[in-house]
Order: sequence, then C-alpha cells, then structure tokens
Amino acid sequence: MPTLFLAMLSWTTWGRAAQIRPGHAAALSGLLPRLAEKGGAELTELAVVSTHVHAILRLGPRCDASRLVKYMKGGSALLLNRLITGQGRIRWAHGHDLRSVDLRSLPQLRYYLNNAGRRHGVPLLVRWSLVRIDEELKERRGQVSGESAVASAQWSSVVGGQASASLQPDN
Repeated sequence: MPTLFLAMLSWTTWGRAAQIRPGHAAALSGLLPRLAEKGGAELTELAVVSTHVHAILRLGPRCDASRLVKYMKGGSALLLNRLITGQGRIRWAHGHDLRSVDLRSLPQLRYYLNNAGRRHGVPLLVRWSLVRIDEELKERRGQVSGESAVASAQWSSVVGGQASASLQPDN
C-alpha cells in the first residue's frame, strides 16, 4: 500500500511585506507543483496571499524535507524573479514552518486555506486544490469500488478582481 504522509509548509515574504502580486501568484500556482515533484512530493493544496504561501504536500517515501523546502522556497524565488519583471522582486523571509498533518484534518485545513486572506486582512490571490487524496481515502475505507477517477485541479482564485470556479464544499 502506498504511503499517505501529508505535511503543511508555510513561508512568508521578507518582513511580511505585501510583495506577492497577482502575476507572482499565478506563476507560483504553475511553478510550485513542479518544484514539489522535484523535491519528492506532490502539491495537494495551495493558498497564496500577498504576504505568504501555504502548501499542503503529500510526501513521497524518499522525500528529503530540507531539499523539498529548498526547491519550493528558494527555487520559486529564483524563478519568479527571472520570469516576472515589472512587478517587483520576491524575497522570502528566513525560515519556514513544516509540520505533519492528519488526513482527517483536511476539511479543517481547507477551510483555513480558503479563509487565509480574510484572516490576515489581505486578498487571497490563489487557492488551488487537488482532490485525488479524497478519492484515495474513500477507496481505503471501501466507499469507492473500482478504479478511482483522478480529479483535476480545481481553482478558486481572486486575481485582479476576477474569481474563477470555486472549490466545492467538503463533505
């Protein structure tokens, strides 16, 4: 049986300044899944506000946490500053928070991420969710028979005042 080890990784901008612009947030939503994969993990949830990033990751069996953080944090700053011009440079603060999370707490974590902007008094720029973990949990409990459909990423982002498809409520 494959492992299902989840962790929440959070990091902030230098001095918690509102450095992350809509262009940065959109680029992060494309970069971070690839950087997580390079670090031996799968990005399953993402919330980006102007001052920080929250990511829920499924860690692989050979995942080196320090290397994962290096790719996610250091790699994203390097790539953002090369790709996005005219919106200011991104500089992450020293340190990060990486903690294991229980699969049963996923609905509460999603609620936390959905409300990250309101809680911190800044706009929620990107909210991304891969719902494959829910399907795996149902399969493990025997609630789904046969082959599970791998759900596509669902977006609920507020970028430039436009909202795209929102997340479905957790059951």
